[in-house]
Amino acid sequence: MATISSTPLSDMELNRLTQIVNKAADAAAEVVRKYYSNAARFQFREKDGDGPVTCADVEAEQAIVSVILEEFPSHSIYREETGWHNRDNALLPDQFIWVLDPIDGTSNFVGKDNCAFGILIGWGYGKRNHH
Repeated sequence: MATISSTPLSDMELNRLTQIVNKAADAAAEVVRKYYSNAARFQFREKDGDGPVTCADVEAEQAIVSVILEEFPSHSIYREETGWHNRDNALLPDQFIWVLDPIDGTSNFVGKDNCAFGILIGWGYGKRNHH
């Protein structure tokens, strides 16, 4: 389990976060490739009028979360498909928050008419003022 100091982030800490982002993206890409290369149609549901969600979305999201939590179990994660993990920690000062969209452009992914989709992984560090 890695630890990251509060602020500012050192080059070594930024490099470690970058390694984790790359590892998480690779894990998601493995899932996405499996479904994208499959000629069979897969099931999906509509997400509250916000487009489709597929099993590939959910599995890719789980792959990303697993990698992040392996290294940073206390970090908060907002997952586009399934909501918050460790939301209470996100409300505390000096916390890391990850934001995930495992397949941005799911409609294109489902239609397979173009390859305009991607895996989005972002993180931020927030300080909160206490009054």
